[in-house]
Amino acid sequence: GTWENLSNTDLGYPAGFTRTEFSVSISNPNVIYLVGNDGGVGSNIFRSEDGGLSWEDRGPVNPDTDFTRGQVWYDLDIVVDPTDENHVLVGGIDIYETKNGAASWSRISDWRGFGLQYIHADQHRIIFDPEIPNRVFIGNDGGVFYSDDKGRTFTERNTDYNVTQFYAGAFHPDAYSDYILGGTQDNNSLQM
Repeated sequence: GTWENLSNTDLGYPAGFTRTEFSVSISNPNVIYLVGNDGGVGSNIFRSEDGGLSWEDRGPVNPDTDFTRGQVWYDLDIVVDPTDENHVLVGGIDIYETKNGAASWSRISDWRGFGLQYIHADQHRIIFDPEIPNRVFIGNDGGVFYSDDKGRTFTERNTDYNVTQFYAGAFHPDAYSDYILGGTQDNNSLQM
């Protein structure tokens, strides 16, 4: 096949991103959303209604703060609801949702559980189930989270699933000691 360059800044495509995530609407493939790494922070959301030929800057996910908190190089994803081109989920540290085509966003999770539902931090993958569109899966530093109501509520699905990544560890200096201490990626320091 052949490829066509759709990154024409004269048609609204953002310039200078070092990472870009796209999501194409299944219900209307002319609608595409993109979000990217804009100088180390999560970019505004861009929407195309003509299959990527032109782009409209729909503004920030959160006008008060970077929704990736400077971790856009690490955690970033965007996905369109397969049954509604205006319903989109985007993840950085937490999960945000729009129901009006990215005109406005609501934060639907808090990694600390303060006032919103708990979903572990650092969102890497968000997937609507193509067979059961109400079903949404999220992959993050805490494992897998699941929703069967299009993302209104999530539950952790990590039974017998371990995603803890150790960065460093130490053994107790006493001979034959079974005491071990380790520091992990977003899952605290653990001891045994």
